Amino acid sequence: LGEWEVGLTGRYGTGRPVTPVVGADSLASGGIIVPRYGTMHSERLPDYVRLDGRLSRLVRTGGGIVIGYVEALNLLDRANVGGYTYDAAYRHREPIRTFFSDRTLVLGVEAQF
Repeated sequence: LGEWEVGLTGRYGTGRPVTPVVGADSLASGGIIVPRYGTMHSERLPDYVRLDGRLSRLVRTGGGIVIGYVEALNLLDRANVGGYTYDAAYRHREPIRTFFSDRTLVLGVEAQF
């Protein structure tokens, strides 16, 4: 028959502190624009929230075991923010999404003999 297993993993983290860019200065030599920073760690990234789920089945064979699974990462499809990027003039800030910000489905099989 086989053995079934269901699992959920929840993750929550308060947003980590960041130092904001509050403007920009132009260096006299070459017109290079450099960011001007605000108070250190005076802002925070949005909270991190992720829920993953997994369904697996273990089947014992004569010479070992076979495990098949389906896993859903970021079930809530939350666009978690890992940092910020700025335009060349440091006027506009855009969030950088974390690696698993998109809902992801993983199918797999593992055999042990």
